[in-house]
Amino acid sequence: MAGWKGLGGRGSEALHSGERWTKRVLARFDPVPEISRFFGIVVRMYYDDHSPPHFHATYGSFKVVVGLSDLAILKGGLPPRALGLLMEWAVQHRDELAENWRLAAAMKPLKSIAPLE
Repeated sequence: MAGWKGLGGRGSEALHSGERWTKRVLARFDPVPEISRFFGIVVRMYYDDHSPPHFHATYGSFKVVVGLSDLAILKGGLPPRALGLLMEWAVQHRDELAENWRLAAAMKPLKSIAPLE
């Protein structure tokens, strides 16, 4: 866990003091970890988020929430070109997104996902 960049070196202090990994502890460090960034699009997941499984993406002032099961837009939207790039990326990384959802639900550090190239 010491290598998890989202903790900024303070995570070991929390673990050494006997605190457990809880939503409260994680929120002090990185409540919405960035899991990928490409072409101005930033992809994140919340810890212990509500169902259905999904991820959040931003592009400038635009925001979107995309479901993992069918990659349907659950909320918000992006400009067409950015949305197309995001969906292309999501199709390529569905398994990794699902794994990160499981990790987030278990309050474990998320894994970075390669950007779209």
